[in-house]
Amino acid sequence: MFSEIRRMMVFYAVTPGKKGVLTSQMITQKLDELQSLQVLLLKAEEALYDQSDTTEDGESFDLATLRDQIGSKLDRIRAVLDAGKVS
Repeated sequence: MFSEIRRMMVFYAVTPGKKGVLTSQMITQKLDELQSLQVLLLKAEEALYDQSDTTEDGESFDLATLRDQIGSKLDRIRAVLDAGKVS
């Protein structure tokens, strides 16, 4: 979309005899299209985040709890490894 707007602006700016053909209405229309596209992308991103926060069973992930559980397991692994070095 951005490239299309850039292409239009360059075309009308450098094409002999076409000066002034690129109207503010044309630019506004393309910007409206960009804004609509941005809204659609934001909705898709939000849906992706909502989908990724749940499992196939519909359960939600508690990221803080998962982080704590992983940290706890890593601490136990480190403790075992350290104990092996001391012995």
